[in-house]
Amino acid sequence: TLSEVEGSFVPRPAPKDSSTTLAALASLRMTFSSFMVRHRRMGDCLEFGFWDLEIRGLKGEEIDMQVTKRGPVYDSLADIVAPKHTAFMVIDVQNDNASLKGSSALGGRDMSWIREGALPNIQLGLAEARKLGIPVIFLRNTRTADGTMESGPKLRFRARSGSSRGLASYEVEGTWGHEVLEELQPRPGERQITKFRPNAFVGTPLDLLLRGANIESVVVTGLVTQNCVLTTVGGLIHHGYYTVVLSDGVASNNPELHKAALLVMGHWCDVIATSELLTIWRATVSPSPPLKKGD
Repeated sequence: TLSEVEGSFVPRPAPKDSSTTLAALASLRMTFSSFMVRHRRMGDCLEFGFWDLEIRGLKGEEIDMQVTKRGPVYDSLADIVAPKHTAFMVIDVQNDNASLKGSSALGGRDMSWIREGALPNIQLGLAEARKLGIPVIFLRNTRTADGTMESGPKLRFRARSGSSRGLASYEVEGTWGHEVLEELQPRPGERQITKFRPNAFVGTPLDLLLRGANIESVVVTGLVTQNCVLTTVGGLIHHGYYTVVLSDGVASNNPELHKAALLVMGHWCDVIATSELLTIWRATVSPSPPLKKGD
């Protein structure tokens, strides 16, 4: 059976001097649809419902999105990537997929898409982050030699795509190829997180690490755009972090999927060039005052 109940609720106008979003609500219409479904075998009723909210602003007033109960909402890029609350993330740039001595290169794969594409920009962003004392986090895509951490769907896709054909030891835990690319030279104190799924939040302490360091924003670089980058960016946004993707600091060997993923992420967060980020960060460093005579 199916039943639907509709109702309306109009709250009293909030004080005009209120600084919260709720102060700008003039009407709030709530429509509740309740679906009663009878289980064929058990005879039980299962209820599914949802609220449909329609919000209108007060006439002559604007909804203030800059102040909420949780604090200020950052709007400008300068505020979002302020060094005091930002982390710099490098996703899956490892010896096997980015080094000329790694499995991909030795297996005859084209390396230009990473070596001549994203890698120089990753290095530029990384150097500036280190200069400003911004926390750096490296993620490492990981496979186990015995396959115990691999899922059935993942193994099936890998077999069908042929992406790992001839790369038996590719990014296997404990190997040199699994380590962060040597040229990036991870420093003591820079976290390295081992992950077994494209989304870096699955089965890892990433969220605890970011919150423990009071991080609010994350600048994202790495590989590959349509897989580990895209899913991790989704995870960052879903966990409440401001996210900035460097369009020329992420890469894929499939140009069409790379562009499509950037287009999707552009609807979720800020996607900018590395040069724009560096301009903002360098502007945060106050120039030294001129020396006075006798100094």
